[in-house]
Amino acid sequence: MRLVDFLDCSPAMTNSDARFIDLDNDVSLSYQEMVNASIHLANLLRKKGVKSQDVVATYAPNSVAAYCCIFAISRVGAAWLPLNTRSTFESNLKLIDKSEAVLLFVDEGIAAANPKFSDRFSDDQLIFLDGQQIAGLAFSSLSKAPAVGFDFDDQSHTPEGDQALVSLLATGGTTGDSKLAEWGSLAWQTFTSIQAEVMPLPDIPACYLVSAPITHAAGIASFAVMLQGASILVMDGMVPETLLSVIETYKVTHLFLPPTAIYMLLAHEKVKAHDYSSLRYFWYAAAPMSVDKLKEAIAIFGPVMVQTYGQAEAPMICTFFSAQDHVEALEKGDA
Repeated sequence: MRLVDFLDCSPAMTNSDARFIDLDNDVSLSYQEMVNASIHLANLLRKKGVKSQDVVATYAPNSVAAYCCIFAISRVGAAWLPLNTRSTFESNLKLIDKSEAVLLFVDEGIAAANPKFSDRFSDDQLIFLDGQQIAGLAFSSLSKAPAVGFDFDDQSHTPEGDQALVSLLATGGTTGDSKLAEWGSLAWQTFTSIQAEVMPLPDIPACYLVSAPITHAAGIASFAVMLQGASILVMDGMVPETLLSVIETYKVTHLFLPPTAIYMLLAHEKVKAHDYSSLRYFWYAAAPMSVDKLKEAIAIFGPVMVQTYGQAEAPMICTFFSAQDHVEALEKGDA
C-alpha cells in the first residue's frame, strides 16, 4: 500500500466535512484538494526526473504543505525519507547520504540557515516550500483540479505488492548514528490495519491532531485515521495553552504525544479550564510514563489514555494497552 492510497481511498473523498487544516498557516484543504495538489507536485517531480523507487526527502516543519509533498513523493512511486527539523543539520545530512536521496523538499527558512545545502545539492535537486506555498505555487493554484485530459501514470513502474519500498525511517541512534529502517507496502498496511483494529472509529466525527513531529510516530499514525475519513489538524510544536484550546474548539478525537509533552499539559495553569469530552484516544508512547502522572491525566482528560510499544525497526504497534486496560489496572492496583 502506498502512502497516497490512504488519501485516495479514504471515504473522506466524498465527505466535504473532513479536511486537512493547518492551524499555524491558515490553510485548509479538502481531501479532493489534497489529491489535486499531490498530482500537480508529482508532475513536477516527474519533470525533474524522479523515478519509481528513488528516494525523496522532506525537511520541513509540520504543515499541510509537508503532507502535500509526502503524497506527491508517493504518487510517483518514490520512497519518502522524513527528516526531523529538531535533529541537527549534520545528522540529517548523514541520513540523506545514506539514503542516496535524489531530491529534497526543504523549508525555505531551514535552507537559508544552512548555506551548506548549496554545496551538497544542485538547484534542480531542491524544491523550496513554506506554510503557504510549494515550489512557488500557492495553494489556490495547487488545490485546483488538473487540466482536462491530464494523464498521470503513477504506478506503471512501481514494484508490485510487498516489494515496493514506501519509506525510510531513522532509528533511535542509541548505539551510534541513526540507521534507516525500510518500510515497504506490507509494513505500512500491517501497521495501519493493527491501528484501525485497536483504535476503531469513534462515535463522533474523527479528528486527529498532529503536533509532535510529523516525521515520527505522530505523523505515521495519521495515515490510518485518514483511511477512516478523519480530519487532520496540523500544528508545529506543542504550545500547551494552544493545544488544550484546539482540542475543545475542533473536537479532537485522536492525539499522540510523548509523556514529557503530556507532563507539560498537566502542569499548565489552565489545564482544567477546557472541555476534553471529544477525546477518544489520547495515545502516549516513545518513553515510560509516571504512574502518578498517568492517573492525573486520566482524571483530567478522561478514561481515554492508550499506550503502544514499537520501534522503527519493528513496525510498529507491537503491544497495545487500551483505555479500558488502564482503568482496570488502576482499579486493581496493578499500576
